[in-house]
Amino acid sequence: MGVAGCQSAPSEASDAIEWDEEYDVVVLGSGTAIMAALTAARNEAKVLVVEKGSAIGGTSILAGAFWLPCNPLEKEKGIEDKREDAVAYAKACADAWGGKYDDAVIESYFDNGLAMYDMLSNEFGYTFTLDLYAKPDYFNIDGQLGEGRSVGFSQDGKHIKHAVVWPMLQQKCEELGVEFRTGAPATELVTDGSGAVVGVKIESKSSIKAIKANKGVVVGTGGFDFSEDMKSAFLPAPFSYSMAVQTNTGDGQRMGASIGASLANMGSIWGCPSTLLDEASESYEVDWGSYRGKPGTIVVNRYGERFGNESSAYPIFNRSFEVWDTGRNDYRNIPAFFICDSSYAQRYPFPGSNYEVGKIPEGALVADTVEDLCDQAGIDRVGFAATLSAFNSNAVEGVDPTWCRGTSVYDLSAVSGDMKRDDIVNSCLAPISEPPFYAMRLMPGSIGTNGGLEIDGNGQVLDQGGSPISGLYAVGNASGSVFGGAYPGAGATIGSGFIMGFAAANHMTQSGVE
Repeated sequence: MGVAGCQSAPSEASDAIEWDEEYDVVVLGSGTAIMAALTAARNEAKVLVVEKGSAIGGTSILAGAFWLPCNPLEKEKGIEDKREDAVAYAKACADAWGGKYDDAVIESYFDNGLAMYDMLSNEFGYTFTLDLYAKPDYFNIDGQLGEGRSVGFSQDGKHIKHAVVWPMLQQKCEELGVEFRTGAPATELVTDGSGAVVGVKIESKSSIKAIKANKGVVVGTGGFDFSEDMKSAFLPAPFSYSMAVQTNTGDGQRMGASIGASLANMGSIWGCPSTLLDEASESYEVDWGSYRGKPGTIVVNRYGERFGNESSAYPIFNRSFEVWDTGRNDYRNIPAFFICDSSYAQRYPFPGSNYEVGKIPEGALVADTVEDLCDQAGIDRVGFAATLSAFNSNAVEGVDPTWCRGTSVYDLSAVSGDMKRDDIVNSCLAPISEPPFYAMRLMPGSIGTNGGLEIDGNGQVLDQGGSPISGLYAVGNASGSVFGGAYPGAGATIGSGFIMGFAAANHMTQSGVE
């Protein structure tokens, strides 16, 4: 790992352990890993889910969809989507992000995704919709689809949030005999003499219990958003806010590393810019693009420079915060500032307004001149004046020669652009010229880290020599990202955990472990 402080103590040999309980499959975490529990139980395995937090669902209950190319709903809507195009797109996204991915894992995602969908819909009777997530894939790369690949659970034809979905999944699991235990963090993986994982130790009511797992342990403990030592050790840049639950402290990564598991994509996050609403309380709101991407806005650094396409998808824009200034030895684009004028304020909501147009949040800086706004925010006046002059001239013409804003399928979707305005040439671009002017601080944020235990196409964890560790699987943000750190489309986070959990459960309960 390169950082000794992130490792746990070596596992106690299994022949020295007196088991307190015995199951076929033990699942650590109840976010996307719940799909592993559901699938294993459907395959008639005896399953225990242990959750560190006080409630089931983890960060996953904040989401709303999973990314599933070539799904049946696309066909119903007449959307053409070919597997070869979708696979090529996913790999191209991973290449653009740095190329740290495994072909077999991406292929497995597509091999297992539709089978999982079939199980959920045809066996368990769940229904799905594309309506809320009819948005483009995130990367402007060949194979990108304008809509259809992001699927949400539905009831009565309407999309339902994951806060509603997870109790449904838990109930189905319990009907199949799955036992859930909250407030029970896992502390150690137990191996036998060959190095195979045969169980796990957990904390339960202030005592340590040894749980035997006859078929396998699934690590679904989430990322390491709230582990300061791991963030410092692995991430290329800091982030100020995370949507992840605070129990995400890298437990699975530590336990796996302690028995020789390989780690992958540890320098990557599911990024999302976040607006500072109140400095005293450190209150933030994530900006999915519905603010910074609208016409009449720009984002600049303290030097008054734009540093990216404000209308691009949130994980792509968030990465622009990572730029290191070699002259000043600092992150050049942290902090950044979301800036708009009264024309924006009359049309669109501000961060922190609860999407109420015309409501100016207390944390917003307001000034009658851009010079005064720069002084309040600590932005270089001269640099900003040059930036704004060039931006406004180009916005009138509907072009952005510097950052190509308003040229991609994603930019021109309803997420960022305003397709209803007929007073501007480009739905993403409008001049910033009408006082008063407004500024809010924009910082790098995280939906969750996405580096963890390296897996193969079965979701099985690999050792540092590249061989599968018998009995050990990892899913979601506890595993190295399926897409090499890239974020191909809405719901790729949930999709990764769901689909690889499905694959892992089938592998351990149907074909046995290798």
